Order: sequence, then structure tokens, then C-alpha cells
Amino acid sequence: MFPIDVDVWEVTLPRPRGAIHQPFRRMGPLLDASIGALIPWLAGPYVLFGHSLGALAAFEVARTLAGMGHSRPHLVVVSGCPAPSSAAAATAKTLELSDAAFCDHLRERYGVSEALLGSAELMRLALPFIRAEFEIYETYEYTRGEPLTCRIVGLCGDRDAVVQPEEMRGWAAETRSDYAEHIIPGDHFFPIASYRQVTSVIRRHIAHLGLMHGDRHDPQEAAQ
Repeated sequence: MFPIDVDVWEVTLPRPRGAIHQPFRRMGPLLDASIGALIPWLAGPYVLFGHSLGALAAFEVARTLAGMGHSRPHLVVVSGCPAPSSAAAATAKTLELSDAAFCDHLRERYGVSEALLGSAELMRLALPFIRAEFEIYETYEYTRGEPLTCRIVGLCGDRDAVVQPEEMRGWAAETRSDYAEHIIPGDHFFPIASYRQVTSVIRRHIAHLGLMHGDRHDPQEAAQ
């Protein structure tokens, strides 16, 4: 969905593969690992994208890289996540829930499928990692710092029961540039169901920045 002059690199949390990896449970170690993986690839212009917990991680990566004197992102795209100043307070607390109650929470609030929740083997492998991601989110502590210098683009699903558009608008305070909001069809997992719309929005913003050869858009178009 991106032209050949845009490379897409994925930074993922550890996943259950034969119980080799232990999950991260705090933002600090996650940032250390992510930044260590990214630094070798920062020779050219780049954009950061993150969904839900990944949005907070992308934001903190951008701030940390700037503080370390590395090149700054040209664009940060945050998806399905309240502004960082209110993110931890906005999420339901799950750390004290039993596994059964936590699965009910995933079903009722996030619409996680019964195909996953009903599989004892899948849940045995996946549940520790899912719970660890929630733990990072719920223990995240926001510290006000220097705003980013690039545009922040916020994406929100029009049927997202977890995050509302008004909860995302505080992202505007995290940049000296501008904040652009896009409502995408779908629930909290809209980047999967509506990936064409998501990539189209990101592509337009990248083109507006002049980062794709021969493909520059009007600023007003990119902000729509």
C-alpha cells in the first residue's frame, strides 16, 4: 500500500514462540529495546506509527530520540489511544482481575473473538503477553517534556468503544507543529479491518511532507 520509495519496518513486542521470550511489563525497558533496534535505521527521514499502547510507545520513542540528539521523525501517527497526559487514567484497571475476569473484559470492551478466547491452548500461550501489554499501559507515567516538532496525526475508529475522538485531541498539546485527526471506519481494531484507509491517510501525509518522489499534496488535502 506504500510506494517503492517507502520502506515499512515493524517493531513488535515479544510474542509467545515456544516460551522463549519474556514480556515487557514497563514502558522503560520497552523503550530501551525499541530505540536500540531503531537507531541503526535512522539515516534518512522516517515516520513513526503506533496503535493503542504502540501509540504511547511511538510518542516516547520520538521524545527520547530527540533528547539523545538523534534525528527526529518527520511525522508521528497515533492510533486508537488517548493523549498521553490522560492515557493511564482513561483506561480500565485490569491488574487485579483474575484471568477469567480479564478475558470477560477483552470480550465485552474490546470485542475479542471467541475463536481466541475459547481456545485454551491459544490463551495459555497468549494471555501472559496480553496482560503484560495492559500492565505497561496501566502503569505508564506521563512526564511533561519538550513538545515534538513534527505534525501528529491522530486516527480513531468511528465505532471504537475504547477510545473516543475527544480523548485523542489532547495530542495537539504534544507538538509545536499541528495536529490532524481522521475518523476511520471500524472498532478498536480498525487498522486491521480498514488498513487501506489507514495506509491511504498516512501516505497522503507523507506525500505532503515531500518524502515521496514526485508525489506532493496540498496541505489542506493532507489535513482532511
